[in-house]
Amino acid sequence: MSTDTMNNPDTNARGVAAHQWMVGGAKTICTSAVLAYLGIDQSAYHYSGLHEQRAGVLRRHGYAVRSRASTIAKKGRTMGTLRAAILAHQGKDPAGTVYMIRLRYGGKRHAILVDGEGRTVVDTDPRKVDRRAVASVHAVFRK
Repeated sequence: MSTDTMNNPDTNARGVAAHQWMVGGAKTICTSAVLAYLGIDQSAYHYSGLHEQRAGVLRRHGYAVRSRASTIAKKGRTMGTLRAAILAHQGKDPAGTVYMIRLRYGGKRHAILVDGEGRTVVDTDPRKVDRRAVASVHAVFRK
């Protein structure tokens, strides 16, 4: 994980060390790491397993969350091709925008964070050659 202080305002924010399954949802390792990078500690929310839950947490903490399904995701079906699509999209979102990516592989879902140049910022399950399928792309930036 990067420690870029421009995008990581609270370096003391922590994610969970293990998945926490509850009746109303879950706090997962990958989503809590994404939120912690953005300065949101795992104690500040109940659930983060679903996109809608993550978006709500981000919005309550001063971030805008916008889908990039039509502008970026349809051009990048895997993480490898998505990086080029993000780079081509550069300058169309506010400065400092990061992209919250939801991936699918092996029947699982996974969340990562990528910067505006297509470099991975947060990935709790990194790959050298990344062929995981892209399920969704959301731009995240300060309001």
